[in-house]
Formats: sequence, C-alpha cells, structure tokens
Amino acid sequence: MSGLILPGKPSYRGALCHGGLAAVTADGERGARVLASVDPEHLRTIRAAGRLAWLSAVALDEINAAYLREAGAAGYLDFWRRYTVGAVETTLFGGLFNGALRIFGRSPSGLLNQVDRSGVADHHPRLRPALGDRTRR
Repeated sequence: MSGLILPGKPSYRGALCHGGLAAVTADGERGARVLASVDPEHLRTIRAAGRLAWLSAVALDEINAAYLREAGAAGYLDFWRRYTVGAVETTLFGGLFNGALRIFGRSPSGLLNQVDRSGVADHHPRLRPALGDRTRR
C-alpha cells in the first residue's frame, strides 16, 4: 500500500496516525495482538510518513478495526476515550481544545457544527452518519 492519497478519498494527517499507532503500541499485550493482525505494510506506511503528510485512511482504519475485533466495542471505546482525553491534556492540544470550547460552546452539537463548517465531513464520509443532517451536500 502506498501512503499516497487520491483526491476525494478519506485521509488522515501523519501526526494522527503516529499518535494512534503509538497508543496501540503502548497498550501492552493487547496492543501487540492488535498490531500483529494488521498488514505490516500499513504499519510501515505510518512509521515512514511525516507528521504533516496526508495518508490514506486505510492504514489507521485497519488498526481501528483490528482493535475493535480484539477488545470488543466496550474495550475499543474505552481505549480511544482514554487516548483522546490524554491528547487534549497535552500542552499543544489542551490549549486548542479549551479555546474551541470557549468559542463554540461545551455541547457536542456546538463542536459538531464546526466539523461541518470545516468541510471535514466532505472528505471523511464515515462522519456523515454521525453528523446526520449537519453535513453539507
């Protein structure tokens, strides 16, 4: 698999992929089992990519699917909840997240409205069902 993306295809920044891979790697035996079930080419693609590179969503999506298979729905949600909370507690993302909360409000709908305005849903079709009628056409 190439790290190159095609126009209009779902993609993630390298930094997001690096963070997800690092979190799964740090998750002990479960993380090792997850990564053992992922195509090694996907792992190489993430590791070789720069933090600002755009990567096909396939690599990180496969890691997510493998984690879901390994941990079940409750374990999967708990893992990514802990990862997300940890990410927004860092110096960089903490400031950005707190600023977004002050600007857009604390409700999930306030933040989701900004996802729509950013055009993210246009490039990440998996978000459309979660956003419902908020997505642009």
